[in-house]
Amino acid sequence: MSDPESAKMVYGDLRNRITDFKHIAKDYVVELGGNGGTLTQPLATETNRIISLDINRDILTVNGKILENINPIWGNILCLPFKDNKVDVVYARAVLHHLPDQLDDVLIEIKRVLKKGGVLIIQEPGYNHPIAYIIRKCFPTSSHDPDERPFKPKELIDTTREHFHLCLVEHHYLLSYVMPYIIAKLPFKKATRKLLSLIIKFDKELLKFKIFKLYCGYISIEARCE
Repeated sequence: MSDPESAKMVYGDLRNRITDFKHIAKDYVVELGGNGGTLTQPLATETNRIISLDINRDILTVNGKILENINPIWGNILCLPFKDNKVDVVYARAVLHHLPDQLDDVLIEIKRVLKKGGVLIIQEPGYNHPIAYIIRKCFPTSSHDPDERPFKPKELIDTTREHFHLCLVEHHYLLSYVMPYIIAKLPFKKATRKLLSLIIKFDKELLKFKIFKLYCGYISIEARCE
């Protein structure tokens, strides 16, 4: 369990990036691995449809309820149940690494359903982050699929580039990545949150250098369908 305030400090900017695309979300937005659609709900308007698609029926609701303006669909991202060239925005957060050996197939299917000029937003954990790597290897949990494998940043970027025009690639989190979980277990949370704000700034400075980008905790890609 993470400290909620610290989680907002670390992950908030990345999670809220989806709101930058409300102006193009005219007809359909699809959130892959939707978890009830909480992340794409801010894109809802009176005229569009927000679709949360997941292969697990149990997480298509939040506390047993369907969120307002969300259309949950049980489905497989390898065979999206949509017609060609119909979707404005596809948002894939922490879902593609569950099918690491089928990344090309997934991207081809996403490209099929996106409109020309439509946007794909990918946010994925990075394989090389030292602390996350150790945790995955030494402390496996039931919440993680044994077949999942986070991508090395270059692998994900290069494969996405083969199918889409890359608009923006960002690398996030080094020392700050696991801090919300550490702070949750510490006393004096106000003091440690102040320290965290400095760590976040330090991370951003480090990630200006190519060498540190290899070890990022998360990769964010914004791409367009041409």
